[in-house]
Amino acid sequence: MKTTHQWLESICPTGLSAREVADILTFSGTEVEHMTEVGADTAFQIEVTSNRVDCLGVIGLAREIGAVTGRPLKLPEARFTPRIEKHGVTVEIEPSAIGACPWYTAQIIKSVHVKPSPDWLKNRLEAVGIASINNIVDITNFVMLEYCQPLHAFDLDHLHENRIVVRMGRKGETFTAINHKVYELSPADLVIADADRAVAIAGIMGGVDSEVTRDTVDVLLESAYFEPLGIKASGKKLDRQHSDNLASEARYRFERGVDPQIAIAASRRATKLILEIAGGETIGELLVAGKEGKPWLRDLRMRVSAVERSLGSPVPAKRCAEILGGLGLQIVAVSESELTVRVPSFRRDLEREIDLVEEIGRIEGLDKFPSRLTLPVSRSRPNPLQEDVQLTRDIMRGLGFDEALTDTFVPRDGAHALSPWETAAPLEARVAMNLARPALRTSVIPSLVGAYALNERRGNKGVRLYEIASAILTNSKGETTAEKKVLALVAPDFDAIKGALDALFERLHIPALELADGGFALFAGGSCAEYRVDGKRVGVLGKISDAATREFDIAHPCAAAEIDLVPLLEKRARAPRFVHLPRFPEVSRDLAVVVDETVRWAAIADLATKHGGQHLREVRFFDEFRGKQVAKGKKSIAFALRFRDDNRTLTGDEVDAAVKTIVNALSKSLGAELRA
Repeated sequence: MKTTHQWLESICPTGLSAREVADILTFSGTEVEHMTEVGADTAFQIEVTSNRVDCLGVIGLAREIGAVTGRPLKLPEARFTPRIEKHGVTVEIEPSAIGACPWYTAQIIKSVHVKPSPDWLKNRLEAVGIASINNIVDITNFVMLEYCQPLHAFDLDHLHENRIVVRMGRKGETFTAINHKVYELSPADLVIADADRAVAIAGIMGGVDSEVTRDTVDVLLESAYFEPLGIKASGKKLDRQHSDNLASEARYRFERGVDPQIAIAASRRATKLILEIAGGETIGELLVAGKEGKPWLRDLRMRVSAVERSLGSPVPAKRCAEILGGLGLQIVAVSESELTVRVPSFRRDLEREIDLVEEIGRIEGLDKFPSRLTLPVSRSRPNPLQEDVQLTRDIMRGLGFDEALTDTFVPRDGAHALSPWETAAPLEARVAMNLARPALRTSVIPSLVGAYALNERRGNKGVRLYEIASAILTNSKGETTAEKKVLALVAPDFDAIKGALDALFERLHIPALELADGGFALFAGGSCAEYRVDGKRVGVLGKISDAATREFDIAHPCAAAEIDLVPLLEKRARAPRFVHLPRFPEVSRDLAVVVDETVRWAAIADLATKHGGQHLREVRFFDEFRGKQVAKGKKSIAFALRFRDDNRTLTGDEVDAAVKTIVNALSKSLGAELRA
């Protein structure tokens, strides 16, 4: 927001310097970012917060100054006498558009003289960065900046059948704006039309066919209230049709929500200026359509004690009433302990008692409230789960995986709807910020695979990613049943995933987990395994299916995993346990057995451990082989056996006997044969 010192002084005379006025605005919460000398005046660049739309007008800023200084406002004169005669102009709002435009007004002004603006008007607009066009257009811009109410002037002679129709756009309808670019409209766009065509995109920009030029004689002055969400949605959609955004000062204000009560006052002020500067006369009373908004929004009660409780020092009820009254609130009742106020339509941000306390604090001056509060600080150690999760992150980075952060909301259909956990349909947001992603994910794997695909398309091939996040599970009633904290991984191949998980479990001191065949619709058939604890699934890993590869547009298949962290971390040994170094040497034996393709390593390891005897310390896989030396449908599995006794040195015969027992068990149960 830009304004000038003299403009503010014309509405709230204080006699203060530009620097003093800037300090008042800044310390009361409306920061003056820059001050620039413009001739004999000083221009202010002001940062206005999104909840204070009223301060996008000079009158709103002057009201702030008046509340701090106690000076009354000197509002502009806006009285005139219209000539009562028939003009044949009609204004209507179609029923389908009444929600987007509840209130529309139009004033007819005839026999105007369109010419350059007087110097004072030119200088004031140019001081705030708005170029002068002609006296009619300049007046609408001037009043918009003064009242925070955008206006638009139409050339009445170019409105077919002297009609104004506020309606929604039509499919395939086009519109040429005053920037000379053509826009395609839709039924979601609010337009101002005449009898045949759209002559303005409501609240955003007027049309080239009805703009005021030097040949204009009769003017229709529009002042209306448009709903912010509709203006914002149309603006964003239309921005995408050209390289330059369809930006305007009017759109900026309407998108944030102007005061629905200010339309008539702004229209009268602009009409008065047109009569003074461009001549002409007003014909007929103000034309209106729709229903004007209420001047007061709500009554709020504030306890005087709430001021001291929140700010640290008391403020008398009478002073509280003075401050709130100076800000434009109506004082309904005052007592020593509380007061009741009525909130005007231009202060929609005031909803609760604490909002009134904040107003009193910033106008009274926060420097007048010494802090009596102390903030005790104590050191808190993370809980064990938080420490374990951080340790997991450190280990994953050390294993060469990069951490990803993906969106919690996902599409409701396709691969994103799949989950390795027992769950019903995912929860959906009632009002989704992104209509394409309304659902809370029930698995992190699809999101991570999507990140893998994005990296691949950007040339970052073979990336290894992990993410620790929550999967939200539900029941058939749509109720949340669990929020699992999971670790998800994605990498180019299965071995990378399996090796990373083995290393992770080892470094976290998690005991060996049961690994069994699994099933997950996102994984290819026959290439999915699952981890189990006490017979219950705690994780899945596998290769991404061809269908998922096509859905995510991945050039080369990848592998992924998802682990339920909490039950695993509960199994880990957090305190290291000291074990004496072995006093006697171990004895190793390497075996290679030929088994059917369907035999898994887990079955071999389980049998070897079961029949290896009390001296067997480790069974470790190190090779798998297929080739000419191995029959079709068979594979060779090589593994190492480590034996040791803590009290003596084992003999070769003892080890050989244990190995023989293992081989016999493998042969009997799995049909294994020692490879020559």
